[in-house]
Amino acid sequence: MIKFKRRTKIAGSMFFLLALLLFAFSHNVRAVTVGIKPVEVISSQSFNQTVDKVKTLIAKNDMMVMGEINQGKMLSMTGLKLNGVSLIVGNPIVGKKIFSTEPAAGLAIPIRLYIFENRDHKVIISYYKPSELLSHYQDHKVNMIGTMLDQKLEKLTTMASK
Repeated sequence: MIKFKRRTKIAGSMFFLLALLLFAFSHNVRAVTVGIKPVEVISSQSFNQTVDKVKTLIAKNDMMVMGEINQGKMLSMTGLKLNGVSLIVGNPIVGKKIFSTEPAAGLAIPIRLYIFENRDHKVIISYYKPSELLSHYQDHKVNMIGTMLDQKLEKLTTMASK
């Protein structure tokens, strides 16, 4: 009985710590993105086709998927059915140019693309414009790279949505 109580107490503490970290992270992201609206591109393809096409186009456009978070899969543990995947996208050479000028830019890059199916069963590719996230640093070189990334993402998501 004591072991069960100890495990329950540890699990509760871990859950509280996880919730606290998620709250802190969401607060920081929100602080950076206040007033910035996400770009949302509607795809004419299925969720899986869109994810596959985005990944293919990322590779063909001198970028790489540095990480993937399958939020739908994680949330299925709670009973929620959701199609949603975040792709962490970047290019180490471009990253070097930004980070050598502004080491704090890690909050804005690598880029996060979120592909999800909304309540109307439309598949959406969404992201924040890198230029808007990087404008905070007020550096000409960083701003130019942000604008270039905007153009690349617009082209990529337009192609992926068809």
